[in-house]
Amino acid sequence: MSVSIVTRRQRMAGDLIKDLAEALPDDRQPPTLTKEQARGGIPSRRGYSQSNYQPGSQGGTGGIASPLIEGETAPAPPVGDPDAVMTGTPQLDRTYWPEGLKSSDGLFILPAIKELVMRDANGDKVLFQLADPSAVEEEAP
Repeated sequence: MSVSIVTRRQRMAGDLIKDLAEALPDDRQPPTLTKEQARGGIPSRRGYSQSNYQPGSQGGTGGIASPLIEGETAPAPPVGDPDAVMTGTPQLDRTYWPEGLKSSDGLFILPAIKELVMRDANGDKVLFQLADPSAVEEEAP
C-alpha cells in the first residue's frame, strides 16, 4: 500500500468517528457516584470473645480430652495429675476389616482395624472409624 492510501483511510476513519459523535444526542449526562459521608473511626471499647462449641457436646469444653485409653470400659485416668500412672489396664475394643491389608507383593495379609473404641480423660467414649484398605485402588506406575 502506498502512503497516500493509508493516509486517506485514516482521514476517512477520523471523519466517520466525528460524524458518529455528532449524531449522538448531547443531553446525556455521564454517570456520577454519590458522595459518602464521613463516619469517623470506630470507638474504642473493651473486647470480648464468644466460645464456639461444637454441636452435640455434652457440656465441658466440647472436644476430646487427653490422654486416650483403649476400651470404652477401661478405667478412667486420674483427674488433675497428667503425670499420674493410670490404674488398671486398657482393654482391647476394636473390630477388623475381613479382607485385611495385603502387602505390596501379596505374600502377607495384615489385620486392618475397622473401628477403634477409646475413652478420653473425661470418661467419654471416642470412636475412630478407619477406611477399608482393600477398597483403595492401586496406582499404576
